Amino acid sequence: MSTNHASPFVDGTQIQFAWDSTSLTIAMACPQRYKFEILDGWEPRNPNVAIALAFGILVHTGIETYHQLCASGASFDDAVVGSLRAVMSKDDFRKPGEALWDKIPVEADIIEMKAADAEDDEADGIDLRNSKIRTRYHLFRALVWYFDNYRTDALQVVSLADGTAAVEHSFRVPVGEALSDGTPLMLSGHLDKVVLFNDQLYVSDVKTTKSITAQWRQSFDLSHQMTGYTLGGKIGLRQPVQGAFIDGICLQVGGVKFNRFVTVRSESQLREYVRLLKYTADQAEMWFQNNYWPQNTSACMFCQYKEVCRQPPEFRAGTLRTHFKQAPAWNPLAIR
Repeated sequence: MSTNHASPFVDGTQIQFAWDSTSLTIAMACPQRYKFEILDGWEPRNPNVAIALAFGILVHTGIETYHQLCASGASFDDAVVGSLRAVMSKDDFRKPGEALWDKIPVEADIIEMKAADAEDDEADGIDLRNSKIRTRYHLFRALVWYFDNYRTDALQVVSLADGTAAVEHSFRVPVGEALSDGTPLMLSGHLDKVVLFNDQLYVSDVKTTKSITAQWRQSFDLSHQMTGYTLGGKIGLRQPVQGAFIDGICLQVGGVKFNRFVTVRSESQLREYVRLLKYTADQAEMWFQNNYWPQNTSACMFCQYKEVCRQPPEFRAGTLRTHFKQAPAWNPLAIR
């Protein structure tokens, strides 16, 4: 079969040949959730469900802009201001019914926002009303303190051939395996940064969290995302990539804490990952061929679709239409 490379699916099917850590993790967790979320694009109507994701995207927007400005020769102060202005230009930064901010908040603005926070905890979007730690004020503070904390950084951001910094860099690479019809399997992703440390390449990723614990840090040693980034970076750059540095940003009401650590991947772990990707793709192809995506009820506890799956099969479509909205299918090939 031929493939349209604007789509991660074999033409005329929902057989996925291009994978990323999101689709792989969801397919492994539950085939039924994979059908709802990845293939059919059902997402909750309540935007507050995605507050942490929206906040994290804005953090990455700010950091990407900062590094690009630094790579272009901007001063530290100009890069910081440019970063904050880039964040303010995003739709997720709007307050409901308000225009974009045209200035960095001063103390009077912060007092006003905190007062609004006390009045209403149910507003949508990134503002002071739906989170005590993921607000516009906390967003700016986290970014400014992050830039200052890593102003002199041992991790050197790699420059690409066109002179831009290797930040927010999308990749699409073949992994050397194929579907049953011969369609090559692809791995795709989006690297926060590619950095050089002690003459070795690493991926660098930023994660925001409410608490940095040993368990949270250790979770990245088994993260499909970090393994995929390491493999994708190695294939795409045609150079060994050792693993990933994680910059943890711990969000607190009264401050911000930072913690940097590294997770590495051996060659055998990368080969194991390719085998896992091939196995999961084969399973997904079988689900499509059989028109059956079984439930994994052991993964229901924190799943956003559990109320849908509690319904008899004939009522699930109506429940989805009532409580969810349909977006385009997840596309790992989309370049940000």
